[in-house]
Amino acid sequence: MATIETIGPQVNSQPLNDNFAALNDDLAAQKADVTQREINVASAPFNAKGDDVTDDTDAIQNAINSLPNGGIVFLPRGTFRVRTNINLPSNVILRGAGWTITFIKPLNSAVIATN
Repeated sequence: MATIETIGPQVNSQPLNDNFAALNDDLAAQKADVTQREINVASAPFNAKGDDVTDDTDAIQNAINSLPNGGIVFLPRGTFRVRTNINLPSNVILRGAGWTITFIKPLNSAVIATN
């Protein structure tokens, strides 16, 4: 029977496999975290209407406030009316379905204020 000699250092692939497994687990956790941090303001418990009549101020602000570590508040198709200023922290994104699809209209002189 022939003998095979290894020239050079022996390579143990287990640490490399462990690193890939850990990286994969980390990426999966990050993906889950991002998914959990996107909130649809029209879904429960926020229930914004976006019907151009209902005051959606509380629903929008409550959705924003529910993301203390940041995230995305999604406003679907509709016109969302607000009566007072919306406080939008710098780590929260307010995202609509599109420029000609989602609107925020003040009921008076309300604005969206960022900090």
